[in-house]
Amino acid sequence: SAAFEQAVRDAWAEAVKKLTATQRQVFTLRVEHDLSDEEIARRVGIKSGAVRARVHRARQRLRGDQALLRLAQQLLSPPG
Repeated sequence: SAAFEQAVRDAWAEAVKKLTATQRQVFTLRVEHDLSDEEIARRVGIKSGAVRARVHRARQRLRGDQALLRLAQQLLSPPG
């Protein structure tokens, strides 16, 4: 349903807000803007290895929230 989809989007936004500022910044540049490690490194002023590490840590942190969202979706979906 549209309400459930909105709830999932809201929950995802809240999960992203829980990331540290630098994790959120590099994750957003990667996911929403599809920038490479090198492009993000230049914009943020860090090394590309640090970009990879921060994106990796952000994904790890978000995995738990994604698992909860998938479980909720399965539980609330009509049997089919």
